[in-house]
Amino acid sequence: MARDLHPAGVISDGDTVEKASLERQIWKQAATQRQIAWEHQYTSNHLHEIKEERQRQQRRKLLTKQEVVMKENAGTVELQEQSNNYHNGNTGYDDTRIWPGGTVEGLKLSHHFAERIICGKIQNPEAEELVQT
Repeated sequence: MARDLHPAGVISDGDTVEKASLERQIWKQAATQRQIAWEHQYTSNHLHEIKEERQRQQRRKLLTKQEVVMKENAGTVELQEQSNNYHNGNTGYDDTRIWPGGTVEGLKLSHHFAERIICGKIQNPEAEELVQT
């Protein structure tokens, strides 16, 4: 008869405690999911920053290498032009600036070094004489 007096919609104290426990578990799981999502976003952003910094470093390194090569090539081009002008008899322009005093002997010596650097051998006996003296 006691059962008949309890309506079906009434919640017992045990049910209330169990419901509160389940709600706490759901809240903790939701908080954990939010924390994991935040950590994931933070890690993704940090990884992106690291990749960008690495790319900047690689670009700087490449630019530095290109600058060195350009400087080296600029010297080689200047020496090649000097050699070509000497062989063509065009020694009238002032390219003696690389030797103190700017003498014709300095130009010949300059040409000698240019050929040694460019060709690896001496092609002008006069320049060889200047070096030996």
